[in-house]
Amino acid sequence: MYKQSVFILGLIGSILGVIGIFSSFIFLVVIWGFIMQGTAGGEEVTDSQMRLAVFLAVLQSVLAFSAIIASFVLSLPLMLKKNQKLSGSWLIGLSIFLFICDALLIIPAGLLLAAGILGVQDKSKGKYAVPKAEVSL
Repeated sequence: MYKQSVFILGLIGSILGVIGIFSSFIFLVVIWGFIMQGTAGGEEVTDSQMRLAVFLAVLQSVLAFSAIIASFVLSLPLMLKKNQKLSGSWLIGLSIFLFICDALLIIPAGLLLAAGILGVQDKSKGKYAVPKAEVSL
């Protein structure tokens, strides 16, 4: 099975996700600020609109951070020993949720998607499984 690959890809995706969340927070505030300015008709953004923009950016970052932490826990070797296919399917779902939540985190979402696909695959029962060679003395 691909347990070591799933762990490495999940670990790298989680680390890049945490770094990406902190760096994309500023961009999210700016993006939501521009959206608030567009809804104001091109006038200056009021304090309440800017507070709403910051709140929405914090909400997006917290949701993305919770998905990153859950994906890190699911890619641990202890969780992979219990049920690798279930962990792989959760990683696929969390990567899609992470991309929907924050499209700026496309690289961590892609890594988690690859880890999930490897987790769902079963090397020993696959189509291209190599039978074990028997040695007789």
